[in-house]
Amino acid sequence: MKSLVVVVASVLAAAPPAPPEPRPGLEVMAKARAFTLDTSAVGGAVVLRAGDHVDLVAVVTDPESRRMVSVTLLQNVIVIANAAPAPGEPRQLSLLLIPEEVEILAFAKQAGHLTASLRNPADLDVLEERGAATMATITSGERTSYAKPRKK
Repeated sequence: MKSLVVVVASVLAAAPPAPPEPRPGLEVMAKARAFTLDTSAVGGAVVLRAGDHVDLVAVVTDPESRRMVSVTLLQNVIVIANAAPAPGEPRQLSLLLIPEEVEILAFAKQAGHLTASLRNPADLDVLEERGAATMATITSGERTSYAKPRKK
């Protein structure tokens, strides 16, 4: 009888593991990609949660003018995860993008600094092309003309 118990136990121990359960919030739809960044590389990313909508802004050096510029790269991007892959590791911000957007962010990540700006998910408006913000446009007040007065 002891040998039967040993055989059954060794067969059960050798059984393949069950497939992993689907991870909520990490579903990537067809033709989309999950793009992941360390939150340490993205300003404002630590407070974001799955389901949030963000705009992504890059601060880079313009190679022609050698001036630092800030430009909104992507608007209304969905956050699909923001967590550490393992205890003690940096948090990872995962975004739902199309392949062309992945290319834009991958390049911008190497060229400068990214910032994520939380937006209201009901706000579907996409801001028209306004060019880049530079030190000159900030100090001249040109950029503030786009800002709307806030209600109290």
